Parts: sequence; structure tokens; C-alpha cells
Amino acid sequence: MTELESLRNSLVLTETDPSKIKSIFKGIAENLLNNFVIRKEDKSYRMVEIEFYYNLTDTAHITYKRLTEAGEWFNHDFGVDLTFKSNEKSYGGILIRSIECNGKFCNGPLKTRALLFQFDAFGGKGTVPTLEYCPRAKAIEPIAATRYNISEKQNFRYCIPRELWTEHNGYTAYPWDYKGNLKI
Repeated sequence: MTELESLRNSLVLTETDPSKIKSIFKGIAENLLNNFVIRKEDKSYRMVEIEFYYNLTDTAHITYKRLTEAGEWFNHDFGVDLTFKSNEKSYGGILIRSIECNGKFCNGPLKTRALLFQFDAFGGKGTVPTLEYCPRAKAIEPIAATRYNISEKQNFRYCIPRELWTEHNGYTAYPWDYKGNLKI
């Protein structure tokens, strides 16, 4: 089984106990942030910040309902998700909040979606972004934080360590305060 097939399989959530989902999310986040890039034409973008949304853990009822296969791109009002396999009873995905290419950061889910999903209606510009296996030279431990601007305080947002996120001025969702403490 390839790394891409293994990732796709991890996006088929069979666990329905919300108390066990957190460790599943953490494992997926570690895999995405350490081992995969988003390939768009000749550029590779590392994921910097992602958020998990799954209706079975979502007490605020904010997860967009969808019928998708595992690993599809799902565009919505707040950005783009990498989807879980969904059905009428369980659905969700991983919001791609921020990405980086060669030290240049694109912070925020709407900016990220706009950068990745620019197409020419006549087919002359733009390709669909794809995930590509590309492990980091040195693995990182993703930082778990509360999702941005969501009332429930679940640590379903994961990002790279603060010292690696070198470009974030003006990004209001940056997970750390000016003293270096995680925002709650």
C-alpha cells in the first residue's frame, strides 16, 4: 500500500465515539504536516495549519453536510476541506487554513483556497492541486490548539511549531500571543 492509499484509508472514519476521535485526528495531522505537500503545477505547498470538522464531535453544529469520498477537495464559504468519506449520518473534513512554499506563507483559509484553486475557464491556466508524499527532512510534533473563532473549545486545530512559522504578521488567527503562549 502506498503512502497516499494509507492516507486515503485514514480519512474513512469508522470510529463513532467522539471521545476516541481526538487521537485519530492527531494521527492524521501528524501524517499530513510531516509527510505530505499540496502540489499545484510546479510548486509544492507544505500545510502549516489545519482544522478538523466532523459532525459526530461537533456540538456547535457548524460542519457542512456533504456526501463525499475520502480525499476530495470540498470548497465552501470558509475555505477548502480535504474530506472524510461521508454519508447521511457522518460527514466532515480538514480545513486547510495556512500553507507555505519556499519560506513564503499564505495565512488564512480563504487566501489559501484562492491561491490553490485559481483556474482559467478556457483551460489555459491552472491545474487541480493534488496531495503528494514528500516527508520532511526532520519530523515535527504538531501543536494542538483550539479552532479559531469557534465557541466550543476542542483542540481540533493543528499547526507547525511556532519557530517554524516565520511569517505571520497581521494574521489574527495566529495561534500564539505576543508572549509565545497558545491562545485559548
